[in-house]
Amino acid sequence: MNCFNSHISGIPCVIQVTSFIRVIPARIYGSPEDCFSEEGGEIEFNVMDRKGYSAAWLEKKLTPEDVSRIYDEYVAALEESK
Repeated sequence: MNCFNSHISGIPCVIQVTSFIRVIPARIYGSPEDCFSEEGGEIEFNVMDRKGYSAAWLEKKLTPEDVSRIYDEYVAALEESK
């Protein structure tokens, strides 16, 4: 799955994921040499209108909160498709 429906500034759109790295949780227990911080949690995507055309004008309205929400929506969609 690399496309799903979402919204930006209340405007419906389609998100096409081009790159995704899932979060690897931190390990903060055990011996110090076996501990590490959280890694990953990256997503790259294209924003398209509902007809599938590139929507650069809508992509310009993205906020950091939108990117975080889109990451979470994609993770949830991946879990549902299992």
